[in-house]
Order: sequence, then structure tokens, then C-alpha cells
Amino acid sequence: TATSLRDPNSPQSLARDFTLTQLTQEEIAVLAEADGGDDGGEEEEAVRLKTDQTFASATLYMSTGGDSWTDNTGWMGRSGGDLCAQSGITCARDVMEVTDLPDVDDGDVSVNANGNNNGGGPGGGGGG
Repeated sequence: TATSLRDPNSPQSLARDFTLTQLTQEEIAVLAEADGGDDGGEEEEAVRLKTDQTFASATLYMSTGGDSWTDNTGWMGRSGGDLCAQSGITCARDVMEVTDLPDVDDGDVSVNANGNNNGGGPGGGGGG
């Protein structure tokens, strides 16, 4: 991933840049004050969760051609920063769950495109 982040055109680099645009100045300050330990408190935990989820969803979008998805409603800031308003995403207690995107099964998140024209996953066409 470090190599990918050095390439300004990689999905990871583009997702990092996008993620940084989604943070408020207050959230940036919380991260800047964090020492990387596990005792940063609820505010730091919430900012880290938002940052991680924004980066993950942006990387998924960029790496699977999200601009050409049949339904990319709410993705890439189109939902006013509400990650839970993205098509194919549901949230429980502020934690995202991908429910209807590229055909992927990593043991933690199962994703199914159901014809979303994303070109990702096995067979290249989604459509699970």
C-alpha cells in the first residue's frame, strides 16, 4: 500500500486525497493530537472510524470504476459526507456494511453487485 500511495494516480492515493477533503478542521486537529495509542478517547475513535471508512469506500469506488456504476448515488461526497447514504451501504451504530457492490468475499464483508456494472470481482461484471 505504501507504494500505491506514492503513485498519485492509484486508487489508494486518490482515495487518500479524497478522504482528507472530507475531514473538518476540528477532526484534523483531533488526529494531529493523537499519539497513535489506543487511549485517544471516544472523539479520536469516532474520527478514526470516519477516516477509515471514508478511505475504504473511496478506494473501493476508485478501484472498481465507480463513475460507471449503474447506481453510484451518494458516493464520493455526493451525500454530503454521509457514508451511510451511499447506494449499496447500510450502517449499524455508525459502522458501515457493504451490502450490494462488487463480487467480493473476504470473510468480513460479503459484497454482491447485482448488476451494478462495476466491472470488479470475479468474471469482471459483478452481477452476483
